[in-house]
Amino acid sequence: MSLFSAQPDSETVRSTRSCSRPAKQFALNFCPVVPGMVNLFSKEQIIYFQDLGDLLEKIKYYHTHDQECRTIAEQGWRRAHSCYNSERITRYMMELLFDIPFTEDYEWQSDIFLTQEAVRE
Repeated sequence: MSLFSAQPDSETVRSTRSCSRPAKQFALNFCPVVPGMVNLFSKEQIIYFQDLGDLLEKIKYYHTHDQECRTIAEQGWRRAHSCYNSERITRYMMELLFDIPFTEDYEWQSDIFLTQEAVRE
């Protein structure tokens, strides 16, 4: 089990790298509810929690439900490795930097910021 330490009161998830790093380990990941995070990982791939009480309940639950724990961990691991790998992120960066039309719908493409303003939708 691992804990993703995001800021629950932040406006949106800002870094795919920091979001995918915990899930690239084959572990059940817990994450506070953060706007935009569900666009990166579904509830079948990561465990979201509202507050510390909710987190504690979910840790206790998954500690005693091994198969469910392993299934969610595997789905999160698969998502992290298929969607947030270096080849895909590099392709996205090249398309963005050289103003090439996106070759696919990237989960994070509507969240591009330059000095706190969206620059491309």
